[in-house]
Amino acid sequence: MHLVIFDLDGTLFNSETSVLPAVQEALKNVGLPPSDDDFILSLMGEKTHDFCTELLSSYGKEGMDIYGDFLDALWVSEAKHIRMNGQLYEGVETVLKILSERGHTLAICSNATDEYIVHILETRGIREYFGYIKSAENMVDKAAGIRELMDTVEHSKAVMVGDRRHDIEAAVANSIVFIGAMYGYGSQEIRDAEYTAEYPSEILEIVEGL
Repeated sequence: MHLVIFDLDGTLFNSETSVLPAVQEALKNVGLPPSDDDFILSLMGEKTHDFCTELLSSYGKEGMDIYGDFLDALWVSEAKHIRMNGQLYEGVETVLKILSERGHTLAICSNATDEYIVHILETRGIREYFGYIKSAENMVDKAAGIRELMDTVEHSKAVMVGDRRHDIEAAVANSIVFIGAMYGYGSQEIRDAEYTAEYPSEILEIVEGL
C-alpha cells in the first residue's frame, strides 16, 4: 500500500478561516497596524520563524523588536481561532477516511510546530488518520522529513500532497510522486506538477490510480 504524505496549511486545512484572523489579532495585540491579507497568505507554509520574520520585518525595526511578544500573542490567537473557526477544505475528511480504510498509511509533513499541527488535527477530528507527523521541530527540512518517513514506513509507493514550492521540491528530492493541491496558496509555484488536484476529492482519484 502507499505512503501518502500530506502538507497541512493549504492542503488539508483552510488557513484563511482561522490563521488569517489570528495573525491580524496578534498584530493588534502587540500594537502594530493590520497587515495585508494577501501578504499574510503568501507566507503560509513557511517555517514559523521565517513567517514571523518576513511579516514583522515589513514593519521595520519596530516590528522586529517585538518578535518574541508577537510570537506569544500569535499562538494564543491561533489556538482560539482554530478551535472556534478552523475548517478543513470540503471533502478532506472523506478522502482521509477512504484512503485509511483502503490500507494506505497517512502522514503529515509540515513546516508548522507540533503543537499547531496536533491542535488542528484534534479540533477538526482527523487525528486518528495519521500515524506519523513530521514538523519543523523534528526534521531539518521537508526533503529530510519525507526521507525519514520513507525509511520508517513500509510502503509500495510514496506520494507527497502539497500546495507550495517546499512540497514539490521535497518530493523531487526524494524521487516520489507529487500531487499539487491547486486550491491552496501556491498554485503558481506548483502549476507544472505532473499531477494536480483542483479539489480534495481528486487527490483520492489520483492516489488510487497510481
